[in-house]
Amino acid sequence: MISALDDILEDFSLYLRVEKRISEGVARNYCYSVRKFLRWTDTLNPEKKDAVKYYDALLKERKKASTVGNILFALKHYYSFIGKELDLKPPKQRVKQVDFLKFMEAKSLVYKIDNYRDYAMVLVMLYGGLRVSEVCNLDKEDIDFEEFTITVRNTKNRIDRTVAVTEKCIKAIERYLETRDDTEKPLFLSQKKMRISRNQVSRLVKKYAIMADLRTYKENGKVKTKVGPHMLRHTAATNLIASDCDVVVVQQHLGHKDIKSTLRYVHVAKGMYGDLYRKHVPNY
Repeated sequence: MISALDDILEDFSLYLRVEKRISEGVARNYCYSVRKFLRWTDTLNPEKKDAVKYYDALLKERKKASTVGNILFALKHYYSFIGKELDLKPPKQRVKQVDFLKFMEAKSLVYKIDNYRDYAMVLVMLYGGLRVSEVCNLDKEDIDFEEFTITVRNTKNRIDRTVAVTEKCIKAIERYLETRDDTEKPLFLSQKKMRISRNQVSRLVKKYAIMADLRTYKENGKVKTKVGPHMLRHTAATNLIASDCDVVVVQQHLGHKDIKSTLRYVHVAKGMYGDLYRKHVPNY
């Protein structure tokens, strides 16, 4: 079955990317979930009852609601791919408040960075609000040094966009590129002169967050942090909203297809809420 499984997953991946216009990264995750499911059911042509049993098994394993929901999305696409319908509803998810760095926390994170590449990379995430995959996919030609903009390609929803950033961010990129003596296309390279990976970016952000003692905790005697690349994206969005930036502009900045995704950031941190309220409330 292994050879047949590989063949059908290759066709499924093509179906996701071409017919459903799903990004390569998401398609890869869907294929991973479907592979586990098909091995569990031991058939390439599962029925609805197989998905129901698998759903029940996931719940009994106490998988996160978000994880189960993502797996169900993958299975629904696979059932559609083989000409069947799957109408299982995902488990209800607890709506969590978006976590982000406050202004001084972000400053302390940046202050700890002593590497030109890492400094430029973190500023791109803090000012541009890019997803970690988008940061990794950037090429040198995507930077407009005169207009202070970044062209973001190969996005999650396959819609290219142009993101405005600050002069400080562009200058940081310039300084980093001045240290390079290669002709490689990617903007951010690893030490092996290859395009930097998502895992590398995540490790670097966490390293500096721990150095700045941001959201740290101990696990098995080891210091860890809750700060990661996606929190920097949350930070960019939250601070734009808190500074009275129009939600539609933030939607464009983040590359959200549905404005509902952007509206999550209109929670405004409690500290910001009080300040903004006192600033705008009329004097009756």
